[in-house]
Amino acid sequence: MQENYDRIIEELRPIDSPFFKVLGKHEDFVKEITEAIIGRRIVISHYETEAGLQNIPGRSIAMDLYVRTADDIHINIEAENSKYRASPKRARLHNSSLDASITHKGQKYEQLQDVYIIFLTSNKV
Repeated sequence: MQENYDRIIEELRPIDSPFFKVLGKHEDFVKEITEAIIGRRIVISHYETEAGLQNIPGRSIAMDLYVRTADDIHINIEAENSKYRASPKRARLHNSSLDASITHKGQKYEQLQDVYIIFLTSNKV
């Protein structure tokens, strides 16, 4: 039993969802990966793994890693092994769901916060 468990752990890569979720609980990892992806230093005000959003008709998303910076940038990082799950339309759904959850009635378009939806895949970002 332990050998099987050890083998599974040895085969995990950071891009594998179970491992990515564990790594995403550590602020140092979240800060380092986010800064590496967006190419600048950030101050994190909030982060969580498996952050869920649901719209009124009932469609929901679960973000692998959600990060909000001190300057109010919202970042959703998805770790995907399947190139089919990292589609532009899925990114569009994540973007619109996040936009809808962070905007307020009467908010001017110019006041919309920046949102980054990032899919990490085995082949490319």
